[in-house]
Amino acid sequence: MQTSGVAASMGLHPNPIGTLDELRREGIGPAFVGSCAPPSKGVRGCSHYEKCIFRLTKNGGFRDLGPRNIGFYHQTHEGHKRQEFMACFTFMQTLYERMRAGIRDREDGLNGEIIRIVAQEGQLIRPKHTINVNAGTNLAPKWDRRTDPIPVPAFQRPHEQGSTSYDLILENEEKQRQIEDPELAVGPPIKAEDMEYGDEDKLPELDDIPSAVPVAKPKPSGKKNV
Repeated sequence: MQTSGVAASMGLHPNPIGTLDELRREGIGPAFVGSCAPPSKGVRGCSHYEKCIFRLTKNGGFRDLGPRNIGFYHQTHEGHKRQEFMACFTFMQTLYERMRAGIRDREDGLNGEIIRIVAQEGQLIRPKHTINVNAGTNLAPKWDRRTDPIPVPAFQRPHEQGSTSYDLILENEEKQRQIEDPELAVGPPIKAEDMEYGDEDKLPELDDIPSAVPVAKPKPSGKKNV
């Protein structure tokens, strides 16, 4: 999805960070920040919403309640195996198409990758991870590779994200200042579809919004027409 206007110049958070209700409770503008919701006017939502496999019960059935972390199993063409976790939207961005391709390959009798959702938040997976076996002592750190089961951690909700929520709140306040005073705008003129606003916040007509990019005007030549 291409971005434009003030939203692009200030930087967006395209990935979901919570549900639509969570964003609104934290004062985070859902027009600029991703949420576990279908994209619509005034709601950036999630670009994977329509094809989200996490709407299915077998994959957790948590669409509209996410984002969440999930655990997955991955076996490569070469036979390497691993279990890891990642956010649901990251899985859709990076492994979803590979999972589908692997299924098609195996159906055709080929050596396809195997990628499966195997765990939800709180359930155990067995990733390779490094620990300091001397943690909590006065001894120098000693690192060791382990494969002990660990639970899939919960995705951090907006109210738990500390400075991230703070930054977004300040960013939204700055966007509102630019709406109210277009001369403060950074980058190309503000587009109405980039904004979320209520009846009390009437946007000016687009033709009345001055461009923030200087436009060169021809200088008088000083010659008179004959």
